[in-house]
Amino acid sequence: DLNGPHVDYLFLSLDFSPVGLLLGRRLNSVGQGLAYSNVHDGGELQLVLPTWIWTGLISRTLPHEDNLDESVPGGKKSGRTFYGVEGKWLGIPNHGLYSCLLFQRDDGQERPENATQDFDYDSNYFAVGSEGKLLGNLRYAAEGILETGRSFTPTTNLKKDVLAWATDV
Repeated sequence: DLNGPHVDYLFLSLDFSPVGLLLGRRLNSVGQGLAYSNVHDGGELQLVLPTWIWTGLISRTLPHEDNLDESVPGGKKSGRTFYGVEGKWLGIPNHGLYSCLLFQRDDGQERPENATQDFDYDSNYFAVGSEGKLLGNLRYAAEGILETGRSFTPTTNLKKDVLAWATDV
């Protein structure tokens, strides 16, 4: 890799209890990390209340990050922005029930641009889950996710709806 050096992690953490702010390059995630977990540039704002934790995030793929979509012509560079919000209820001792929304927007540019084909993949994730402690050090986590969105089919350039489910226990 002769296009470096690259910074792995560099972020600022500010605590203004009950509000916290994280800015920079760091591991970002929502829920258990099944829908989204990656080192990206961005910011996270967190509000910690006695029985609730609210978190909002905006992040962007790294400038040198390869695109997961290998069908993009001449384009190894990724260009995705993530917007998310998570609410976690802590009303049951040793347990947390949460819900997450995450929106991913593909704004990378194909190089060379192909006037007859688009390669955008915009997705939305809706998740619910629970995590906590059962007995002693025995912990659990469970999450269900619905993915929706729009994509383009290769060679036809027709928009196609995305509909997928995932679970992690």
